[in-house]
Amino acid sequence: MAQVWGDSFDMGILRWVCTAATCILAPFAVYHGLTGNVLMFAAVGGLTLVMGVTAWEMWRPEGKVSTATLLVGMAIANVTVVVAAADLHSAGMYWGFAAAAANSIVLGARLGAFYSAALAAAMLAVASAWAPASELFRFAGSFALLAIISYVFSVRVAEKERALEELSCTDPLTGVGNRRWLDTVLRREIAKAQRHHYASSLIAVDLDHFKQVNDEHGHAAGDRFLVEFVRMVEGRVRGSDEIFRMGGEEFLILTPATPAAGAFELAEALRRSMPDARLAGLSGQTLSAGIAELRADDDADGWLKRADQALYRAKNEGRDRVVLNIEPVEP
Repeated sequence: MAQVWGDSFDMGILRWVCTAATCILAPFAVYHGLTGNVLMFAAVGGLTLVMGVTAWEMWRPEGKVSTATLLVGMAIANVTVVVAAADLHSAGMYWGFAAAAANSIVLGARLGAFYSAALAAAMLAVASAWAPASELFRFAGSFALLAIISYVFSVRVAEKERALEELSCTDPLTGVGNRRWLDTVLRREIAKAQRHHYASSLIAVDLDHFKQVNDEHGHAAGDRFLVEFVRMVEGRVRGSDEIFRMGGEEFLILTPATPAAGAFELAEALRRSMPDARLAGLSGQTLSAGIAELRADDDADGWLKRADQALYRAKNEGRDRVVLNIEPVEP
């Protein structure tokens, strides 16, 4: 599970779960307070307070909740359910089912299963003091069934979220990262490079006169050309390098822990191999490339802009060449 829940689909679910829990639990806390049940008032009131504060934090602009807050909050929720089972007997056991579902939704499949297993063991232990064996058996069976369903549901949701995330960050034609994923990767790489004090470089690549490929050979050939070009690049870069399709025939290669000279050698090797590569059965194609090494004052946009400037220079100077950016970013 992520360290911090941000403004996402998961965040929306959690926001509404905490809001609903606050509204549902508050009347019970008031009831126990009015009837003098101090133990239940403290347990339910404390849980209502935790849920209310968490909901309030998440409804605020830029609201977020840390993993530690979730772990503590759900631990309090589970303890409250055990207290309810000990104090209210059968009436309190019902809350265990809601807690089991909440564990999986909020904490995820594995951690939620651990919390639910601990909850079931604690509830059966306190219920054994007053419940007949038949009731304990029915509760254990029902609770286990719900916990299994919640676990499977949580796993399925997580799998679909990962698949959707991958689709949203991947170019559907070539299978490399898209512009959306690039923004995330660049920010991450800048932070790492600044923290560990190493050089990294970007290579902006444009396939020269690619429109002619589509016009003369058809878009199917053009698509095959792009796919085969990416496979060629993947065969030449390191495992730590990352390739992104910026759109059309423009690509970007991130070379972590690589100064401009190393990136220049890679780009030159790609440029020299292009005419004879016979991508999609075609020969004589060329590429232009621009290189920018990360500077201390760069952010993601500035670094990318300098690579683009170098690429534009390569195209304006006649194409089929690699240009290194050594100029400051123009306003």
